[in-house]
Amino acid sequence: MFNYLKEILSDKEVTETPNSEEQVKVATCVVLLEAAFADDDFTDDEKEQIVSILRNRYEMDTRESLELIETSIEARDKNVDVWQFTNRINQGMTMEEKTSVVEEVWRVVAADGGIHGNETYWVRQLANLFNMPHNLMIEAKVRVLDEFRDGSN
Repeated sequence: MFNYLKEILSDKEVTETPNSEEQVKVATCVVLLEAAFADDDFTDDEKEQIVSILRNRYEMDTRESLELIETSIEARDKNVDVWQFTNRINQGMTMEEKTSVVEEVWRVVAADGGIHGNETYWVRQLANLFNMPHNLMIEAKVRVLDEFRDGSN
């Protein structure tokens, strides 16, 4: 599966549709990684949170999740901006699904014990790229912060 993902990211011609499930997986992972890198410190806690999210969202095992992270880091490094990834998500997900991604992004940025200004800025940018109303982004943040306060995350 992940060799196929690498083909998607290479300059080779791909016969699948432009928004295949695999491409949406990579795009989602890149968005999560962008959140983790927003404060210039990709911590082990953030990586563990991303692995957990990928395992739950895509029913992957840990090895597959780590391979997807590696592939997504390569994709992230090859591209100048995140628009192509958010565009794939916009085309492949409903608003409810995108709201779920934003909740996951909040989980990643909160995983290291706090939410920094650059991370908040990133989530706001992401919500804008997702054409998400501001109140949905804030509601997602509140839900995640409540989870962390309750210790359920």
